[in-house]
Amino acid sequence: MMNLNAAFLIPTSLLMVAATFDIRFGKFPNWLFIISFFAGVLWLALSGDIKMFLVSFGYSILFFIALTPLVYFKAFGAGDIKLLLSLSLFTGVITAATVLVYALFWGLLMGLIKIMLSGQFTTFIQSFLLRNPQVKNQRIPFVVAILLGWFSFFVAGDLL
Repeated sequence: MMNLNAAFLIPTSLLMVAATFDIRFGKFPNWLFIISFFAGVLWLALSGDIKMFLVSFGYSILFFIALTPLVYFKAFGAGDIKLLLSLSLFTGVITAATVLVYALFWGLLMGLIKIMLSGQFTTFIQSFLLRNPQVKNQRIPFVVAILLGWFSFFVAGDLL
């Protein structure tokens, strides 16, 4: 049986609230990011010595900077990247990166299901094979994929 402690419950609660906002409003609100960011910084500060705090915080910021170009290329929304930053403060960068890999799988699966339900799957396959995109842009609530990635991390374990 999994030990349900704060290290699991706090990020899970954050992701569930964020997923609710993403499904309902299509975004991760800035006020929730600010609260989760400062809570994550406080979590880090209370978790160990100053050296560990600085290293963990630095890695989280580097993780955020590394993912930021994905917003420019519209691979992710800015809210998704900010949520991953907050998550990395609570869990560490390696865990957040592993959750991201799982989330990419879930996002792909959700996107394919959405395309199938919209009746564009044949067009999608033809577009993919011909490298000529003709499928209408299908937005998925990626925070839900991150939440599923978080649960997958606990079921399947660490990939990296």
